[in-house]
Amino acid sequence: MRSILHRPPSASPTTSRPRRLGGALLAVLALVLGTGWATVTGDRDRVQLVVANPTACTIDVDLLTADASRLPIGQLTSRTERLEARLLDQQDTWTFRYRFAGLVHGEQTLTRADLVASGWRLTIPDVIGRRADRGGCDEASRNGTSGGLPRDATTP
Repeated sequence: MRSILHRPPSASPTTSRPRRLGGALLAVLALVLGTGWATVTGDRDRVQLVVANPTACTIDVDLLTADASRLPIGQLTSRTERLEARLLDQQDTWTFRYRFAGLVHGEQTLTRADLVASGWRLTIPDVIGRRADRGGCDEASRNGTSGGLPRDATTP
């Protein structure tokens, strides 16, 4: 009787390389998906807010947080709007402060429901523009300054 030895094929370098490459690709894919998932879930507490400035003045807009910190949203030139992405959700109450030439011209408190109903759009109230007008907004516009500071070449 003849015995037949059955030997399993040895792992040659050409067959183990694709396995190692496939394992490395799976590890990279898991890392990318994990990072992407963390980014998506981490953004749940962030919102996108559009801020519109219909006034004739350049207005600085700040968000006042629950712990009374001031988060500058930015400076909006007259009759512009800007998308502010990834603002931390302030939950039920949102308070905005409006400034011109370094002076506070008012605050506005809105509920989260108000912002949701407006499609996350904040419009600077006309009363803020009128107060800034009294503070020299028109004068600053005529003299080529914005908020008491010289305009740069890119400011309209």
